[in-house]
Amino acid sequence: MWGYASPTEVYIVLVIIITTITITIAVPVWLLFQSPHDASLLLRGLKTLGVRTERQSDTAHHLALFLNTHPAVRLVHYPGLPSHPQHHVAKRQMNKFGSMLSFVVVGGQNSAITVVNVR
Repeated sequence: MWGYASPTEVYIVLVIIITTITITIAVPVWLLFQSPHDASLLLRGLKTLGVRTERQSDTAHHLALFLNTHPAVRLVHYPGLPSHPQHHVAKRQMNKFGSMLSFVVVGGQNSAITVVNVR
């Protein structure tokens, strides 16, 4: 029962300790050296954070639906699509599915470069 901890357990404990120290000491100290203007910008950003992330998530969802039906796209990686392998987990854990997505185009690397360079 009381033996030596595995390297994984030690690593997890160290990460928790370092994170706690960072949050409780480093962040408040960093905030002390900011100007009043920086503080007002921070507060303004926090007030609109919920609206911005909700709209980002909605936009990503609409974009994923569009790309999923586009003939030049072979695969869309987005947890909000029922075809995603972890969709059931994401649906259970989240109200919305976030703003990150990726996709694979038909035609390989040359087609992907063409998509990226479109202006």
